[in-house]
Amino acid sequence: MLTEEPDRVALFANIAFREVHFLAANFAAHVAINLAKRPMDPQDKVKCLNNAANYLSILGKHEEALTCAKEATGLLEELTRARPEAFRPGLVGALNTLALRLLEASYSQKALTCARKAVKLSRELMKEKPKVFAASLALSLTNLGSVFTKLGRHTEALPYAEEAFRLHLMLVGERVETGAGQLEVERARCLAVSLCNLSAALSNLDRYAEALCYAQDGVKMYREMAKERRDAFTPEFATSLDNLVKLLLELHRYDAALLPAREVVAIRRELARAHSEVFSHRLAMSLGSLAKVLWALGRREEANSCAKEAVELARAHPSASPTNAGMSSPSLDF
Repeated sequence: MLTEEPDRVALFANIAFREVHFLAANFAAHVAINLAKRPMDPQDKVKCLNNAANYLSILGKHEEALTCAKEATGLLEELTRARPEAFRPGLVGALNTLALRLLEASYSQKALTCARKAVKLSRELMKEKPKVFAASLALSLTNLGSVFTKLGRHTEALPYAEEAFRLHLMLVGERVETGAGQLEVERARCLAVSLCNLSAALSNLDRYAEALCYAQDGVKMYREMAKERRDAFTPEFATSLDNLVKLLLELHRYDAALLPAREVVAIRRELARAHSEVFSHRLAMSLGSLAKVLWALGRREEANSCAKEAVELARAHPSASPTNAGMSSPSLDF
């Protein structure tokens, strides 16, 4: 519709300035990109481009997402040079988005440089106004830890995951003013992300028993959020369950792993029906984990059936995008 009548994009402008769940990501990306091409306030253009990068990432269009993130960051760097006090907070968000998009597109070293810049700037801002910028620093630390993990530098990733978790725990414990429900939801989500990140960081260092505690807490939080906002949080809930299953496999707790392994397969099967190109490969991985659990429990026929389906799905969807549940994509506030 918008391709044939591009002038109608203004009717849907509000979509370009808010978070959307994966089912609406394609339309939202199209609106945001087309709006950014029109004459508009530079701040609004940056927000459109940043959000477009996040929407395209959800769809697995990593190079296109990276192009939008680069343009948004470049514009914000120009604005920051002119008015640093006004635009430094927004630049942190843009740097974090760019770091994640670089990581997805396999530019890991560039992502590391970008994530380090975001942490450095966030620390400077937090020194000036701790209560205002604690969340920004926590998000930057989360993403820097994720980049180190992607690079296989697990010992370096752990301190950032731990610091981010402590900050998010502090933020969730703070009193939020009346009517700030969305802020409470976002703080809870960030804490859930940090729990899963810390679990992964410990697991990567073979500290599986410690990792399990954080993974279980992360699953509990995501389960509650998915009950309240199914469309928004179900994919992340599935990822947290998947990570829990992998930990239980490492600990040889096969009986405990069976129920969450079946649950994540059921969730991802439903997601794959709606968004095959994004979730079919993840379903294949979950089926593989379920096959391992069933095999270890001596249920060989069921295990073989799951393994066969996993192989068929993986062959049919080899280029599906990786999940980024351990990372946080920021919105931009000026």
